[in-house]
Amino acid sequence: MSLVDKITPKQRKLLLILADSIVTVFTLYISFLIIQAPMLTGHKWLFPLFILIRIIAFKNYGVYMFLWRYASIKETVILAKAITLSSLLIMSSLFITKSIDFPESILFIEWALAIIFIGGSRICLRLYRDYIVSISIKKIKKEDQVKVLIIGAGDAGAMIAREIQKVASLKYNIVGFIDDEETKLGQYIHQIPVLGTTKEVSDIVVKNNIKEAIIAIPSANGKAIRNIMELCERTKIKFKTTPGLYDIIGGKVSVNQLREVRIEDLLGRKVVQTDLSSISKYLSISIV
Repeated sequence: MSLVDKITPKQRKLLLILADSIVTVFTLYISFLIIQAPMLTGHKWLFPLFILIRIIAFKNYGVYMFLWRYASIKETVILAKAITLSSLLIMSSLFITKSIDFPESILFIEWALAIIFIGGSRICLRLYRDYIVSISIKKIKKEDQVKVLIIGAGDAGAMIAREIQKVASLKYNIVGFIDDEETKLGQYIHQIPVLGTTKEVSDIVVKNNIKEAIIAIPSANGKAIRNIMELCERTKIKFKTTPGLYDIIGGKVSVNQLREVRIEDLLGRKVVQTDLSSISKYLSISIV
């Protein structure tokens, strides 16, 4: 477990607020230096004002609720919006009240620096997490790793691959993807190659000594799943599948939800449960 994982949510929030406060003071100070404007020694209240408005804006956008080690472009865009809003509020409050007179360019420079440094601090958290995970994976002996093939290079496959890369304890080594869409062949997803089509599964399994396959095609019908199962059985490798399409859309897919293929996957619908108790009662009445 890394140092970041040991910190409680409350401690993480306080540390982020402290870091953002320090960065805000730093960016404002640097803004004055860049345009060589005299430091406003008589207006020290300007620094806490910047900090207060920025933290309020961040809380309003829920920035401190994000787990940045799992952040994506969406969270980064929200962070940029929060910084922009705080800068606009600061600019408005200063110019409406006319409480201080200094070059407008300082506010624009401070906004740009805040985007770079505050955004950069969040990216560093993500990079640190990825680095710790990569170190943990490297510590696992190669003979202990299970070579895995992901069948389906779509959104579900990409999500499963990404999560497997985050969880070192799974001991999975993803060798590559399989997909029948020719435009994806030879491409890379999370630095993992798309090796071929389903017709080439047998050769790819033998060539790469694959031990397990993950079927990541939640929209596939029963016939398609049966065909893939036959390919896996022919090569004598284990296989699992992801949850259904609605779970994918709801963002509920995780490596903890990988499961064995069920009969409903092959039927393309839920299994009809026969009410044996009612049938038994009906037969009893009929016989009597």
